[in-house]
Amino acid sequence: MTINAARTLLLIIDVQNDFCPGGALAVNDGDAVVQPLNAIAKSLAAKGGRVAATQDWHPAGHISFASSHNGRNPGDVIDTSLVKGQVLWPDHCVQGTKGADFHDDLDLKSVSLIIRKGFRGELDSYSAFFENDKKTQTGLEGWIKSLGIETVIMGGLATDYCVFFSAMDCKHLGFNTIIACDAVRGVGFPEGSVEKAIAEMKDAYDVKGLNVVVTGGNRGIGRGISQAFAEGGANVVILCRNVDSGKQAAKELEKFGGKYAAFQCDIAEYDSVKAAAAEVFKFFPNVDVLVNNSGVATTTPFLSDNGLNEWLRVVNTNLHGTAFVIYEIAPKMVEAGKGGSIITISSVGAHRVSGSRIHPNAPYHASKAGLDIFTRHLAVVLGDKGIRVNSICPGNFHSDLDKDLPQASIDRVANDLPMHRFGEPIEIGALCVYLSSPAGAMCAGINLVFDGGAMCIR
Repeated sequence: MTINAARTLLLIIDVQNDFCPGGALAVNDGDAVVQPLNAIAKSLAAKGGRVAATQDWHPAGHISFASSHNGRNPGDVIDTSLVKGQVLWPDHCVQGTKGADFHDDLDLKSVSLIIRKGFRGELDSYSAFFENDKKTQTGLEGWIKSLGIETVIMGGLATDYCVFFSAMDCKHLGFNTIIACDAVRGVGFPEGSVEKAIAEMKDAYDVKGLNVVVTGGNRGIGRGISQAFAEGGANVVILCRNVDSGKQAAKELEKFGGKYAAFQCDIAEYDSVKAAAAEVFKFFPNVDVLVNNSGVATTTPFLSDNGLNEWLRVVNTNLHGTAFVIYEIAPKMVEAGKGGSIITISSVGAHRVSGSRIHPNAPYHASKAGLDIFTRHLAVVLGDKGIRVNSICPGNFHSDLDKDLPQASIDRVANDLPMHRFGEPIEIGALCVYLSSPAGAMCAGINLVFDGGAMCIR
């Protein structure tokens, strides 16, 4: 990856006295991060880059202090009114104390912003971007975006807490995220937490544990998408008209060890979509990935007797139906505050109509073109919320629409396409996994043609 220094930020995480040797919550060898961070800051600033720092800034009696809870000890875990699983710590980084100050040897000359976090008495903050309720923003994201920053390099204390949560949020918000490995140290509580955090930050293609909804995920391309996510460790809900088929598909995914379900849904009917979405949010606490795969086609010429009816049927399903699903699910994704990915399966037919004489499909082409521009609109609207929106435009892939292809089109795939074959549904699934993983964090507003080279030939 090429890094543009002028669009790069060094984010120094909590290099404060209480986290260094002799401090109230000392990280083993914590002061060893100082010199590497100073060197990166000096080099980056000289090339036009930016440097920012975070600072734990707790009031006395903060909710994360074990001393604030009778009978509790450091290391205990409690639920608060705002956060489940709050770890209790020794009193540390109390506002105005020496322990809250930055390490004396940390060079702050290049630092142009200091973000103080955890200053609300009832709410802790590990991430540089969000308080621990995952909703309250620190303001760092807006500042970074205002500067046109693309890449964030981070280091500091501690690897398994504030660095980890900052890095994961940074990736989910769409920034290239780099950990300066020689400039981080970990708490190591509980045992193995440092190794776990490093492994999770390294695994760029990981979708394990994500909650995924796939419309039409019971067969064809949708079935391949459902399987690809399940193989990657994600949980999958299938929405489809034939719920028996959907339940069978979900049952076949059980071998991958996640949570799977199928609910009846005709995306062309808003009331059906609304009811299905309600079932989804009973099954999942939140949705991380939505794949809009359901769609229909036609072989009826537009100007024939039944052409207008077919136009309405296809456009209502492909374009309006997809909008119905997004309308019901995307707001809940925004409300959850975890970012995510929305992928719509469009078509190479949104970009070319060269086969229209032998395979008339006007409403299909028009609806898929509409989905592509709708995708780009949503990428702008939802990008501010950390939700990436993209479409995939397949060419000739094996699906339930194969039966309607004329022989001439089938022969053309075998003879003329650079790949000389139809694609397989699982290949589209793999691309969906990529777009939903940390590796796809910079993909937004893309109409990705995936056609075996079909657009390269006439």
